Amino acid sequence: LDQDVDIERRWLIWQYVGTCSRVMLSMFELSLANWIVFARILMEEVSEWFSLLAIVHKLSIGTAVIGVINGVFMQETFKVASTDDTIMMRQVQKEQRVHIQKMGALFEYADKSGDGVVDEEEFD
Repeated sequence: LDQDVDIERRWLIWQYVGTCSRVMLSMFELSLANWIVFARILMEEVSEWFSLLAIVHKLSIGTAVIGVINGVFMQETFKVASTDDTIMMRQVQKEQRVHIQKMGALFEYADKSGDGVVDEEEFD
């Protein structure tokens, strides 16, 4: 404990990182919440290097956590959408239309005589 540091400054730092539960809450704030307050206190009261560490932490860990949370929400949204009967019926109908178009194009290509009927000679 540095006795040269003012007791009010030590008390302020202790409020953020004095116990395990306090530092866990502070790290949660640094990652997802109001990180600027915690970073500014560390920068002003301890060392300016903490501002660089806070920004690097926020850009790496904070962004990654938000990305994972966003991915989970998107996955759940798509899962619910895929089970919706109306959406499933529209998707099946669209697939059927595409299949009919492709089969029509195939038979037009196979009907070399152009009479609308594919006979045995046109299969060769």
